[in-house]
Amino acid sequence: MKHLEFVLLSSYYCKDHIDLTNLEFYNWQNDLAQFYLQSNLVICTSLNEGVPLALIEATQFGNPIISMSVGSVGDIVKNNYNGFLIEDFDLDFFEYLRKLYEDKELLATFRSNSLEIYKSFTPENMKSKFIEIIQS
Repeated sequence: MKHLEFVLLSSYYCKDHIDLTNLEFYNWQNDLAQFYLQSNLVICTSLNEGVPLALIEATQFGNPIISMSVGSVGDIVKNNYNGFLIEDFDLDFFEYLRKLYEDKELLATFRSNSLEIYKSFTPENMKSKFIEIIQS
């Protein structure tokens, strides 16, 4: 692989614990749109999630996702549709990362599919689903 650049957005400031020259660190951010717009891919490393808002936001901007298969992540990331679900950060993770880096057509397809996934999570759709639940 050629040179890759990574951006780490975290409430846990771990710059002192990781030494990578191609990794930019940012602590808590209020406006993530700029990061999603500049990203080719979003990676979620959480081992415990409910429904991660960060991944819903990623789909809003058409970002493919590689994520741990935890909680309700599978409602947002459809394996081999708009990203990849992994059980562990093993060789599969690096293979998926390489695949998306090298296959621009797949990356474009996953981008388009992420935008489709987002339609289920628009505020209007979420409000409608919430009202439906309450009324049933």
